[in-house]
Amino acid sequence: MDLKLYKHQIEFLKQNPNKALCAFEAGTGKTLTAVEWLRTRQGNAIVIVPKRISQKWKKELREVKATVLTKEEWKKTDFENPTALVIDEAHLHSSPLFLKKGRGRSKLSEKTYNFIKKYPECPVLLLTATPISSNPWNLHTLLCFIGVYIDWKKWRDEFYDLVHPGGNNYWLDKPAYLPKPNWRILIRPYLTKYSHVALMSDCVEYLPPTTEETISTPCEPFVFDTTMEVTKRFSEEYRHEQRDKVKTIREIGVGYRKIMVIAFFREQIEDLAKELSKDKKVYMLHGGIIDQEEVIKQAQDDGECYFICQSGIGVGFDADSFSVMIFASMGYSYVSFVQMKARIRRIHNLKPVKYYYIIAGRCDAGVLAQLEKGKDFDPKYFYDSPRITKTK
Repeated sequence: MDLKLYKHQIEFLKQNPNKALCAFEAGTGKTLTAVEWLRTRQGNAIVIVPKRISQKWKKELREVKATVLTKEEWKKTDFENPTALVIDEAHLHSSPLFLKKGRGRSKLSEKTYNFIKKYPECPVLLLTATPISSNPWNLHTLLCFIGVYIDWKKWRDEFYDLVHPGGNNYWLDKPAYLPKPNWRILIRPYLTKYSHVALMSDCVEYLPPTTEETISTPCEPFVFDTTMEVTKRFSEEYRHEQRDKVKTIREIGVGYRKIMVIAFFREQIEDLAKELSKDKKVYMLHGGIIDQEEVIKQAQDDGECYFICQSGIGVGFDADSFSVMIFASMGYSYVSFVQMKARIRRIHNLKPVKYYYIIAGRCDAGVLAQLEKGKDFDPKYFYDSPRITKTK
């Protein structure tokens, strides 16, 4: 095959590590790197991927002998004598391994860990642009998968504080270990030492600029019942803030032929599609779409359209024919936020891109603030007593 490889991909393949955490920035070519890495390890190789991109991986591996499994299939499959294991979006397997069941350890992480433990000589390649996603345990688990074992108590003491109830921790009912405020800074040396990192800015001679703009839009005050359960209350208020954003999207879109719109709520996607289709062609991508790859292709190829995507499925596709992305609403996951932004910024077609965030109220603002800090948003901790001023 006549493949164009970038310097960072060539360097990784020259090193040819038998166990590796490939933490290339989103859009810099992890999939192609993995395919080439597998060529010398094919046969009874396994590639584990999110369900939505399994067909894409099968196409990429058409010249390589490997079995592609979704995460769901992997949990139910017994595989013997593997020649290699590749895990795409490896952060999905990175729940804490050494905490008690019910404290965050997932069946997926447990299955992967036990498999690697059973076949310690099996080559392992982990692919993720977000190896340090929501908490320090994520990276600890990924390091275990590639044979780097750090005592879990040492890891806990380095990155967590034992916090007791009371004061600002009113929401705790018993002592708990919480990540230190600066844990993301403290953890960087481990990532640098044990993974292969490549930033977009390091991979190309010139990186076109990225700009971001927050736009406020009017919203009627939300009146709620203070006896309502907190998560439900937040969901209702957050939905309320999404009611009248079509006008703002249209105003932003003046002068742009192609616009990508991101929304968290399924009903919001449907409402936006209905209204925006009065202006130009609309394509929708959400969990209910059957042939998602065809929708993506049509949106990519169309010269003038809106492409409305659900915030949680921004993985494994190129949308580089778009240069503008509008977040009408955002999901709670930091990883999904990073992944979605990368759809329009791909190394093979770099150009200036712009991101807009439409803020209609405190929920919009609260979600964005947490995501920009690199944290998942949790509605349970959004409300505190001084801020609850309106009752029904």
